[in-house]
Amino acid sequence: LPRFIDKIEAKRLVAERLGEEWIIPLYFAGPILPPVSERNWPLPFAIKASHRSAATIIVRSESDIDWWRIEAECAKWTAVGVKLVGRPQVATNSCAVLTSPVSGLTISIVGPQ
Repeated sequence: LPRFIDKIEAKRLVAERLGEEWIIPLYFAGPILPPVSERNWPLPFAIKASHRSAATIIVRSESDIDWWRIEAECAKWTAVGVKLVGRPQVATNSCAVLTSPVSGLTISIVGPQ
């Protein structure tokens, strides 16, 4: 079950079972975003929490980029983990950057395929 709760780990599982062509490219995943100088992801991209739903920032254009606001959101997302009743924490608290931002993706930074 833990492999399905953590969206980054679930991507690995799908890639293992179905192949990489089924996976939306992942530009970055980690507990904090990399330095601003390294955030040169092509537009559009989405930033999502790996361990919860409804935590997504879609960046379609340069005007959507407000790193102070984005970093504050990611900090809130990663401050709280996922825990099953009576079990240890099962998901990593990561922000991820994904390609092809589509409603319902995990916290990741992604771009077009």
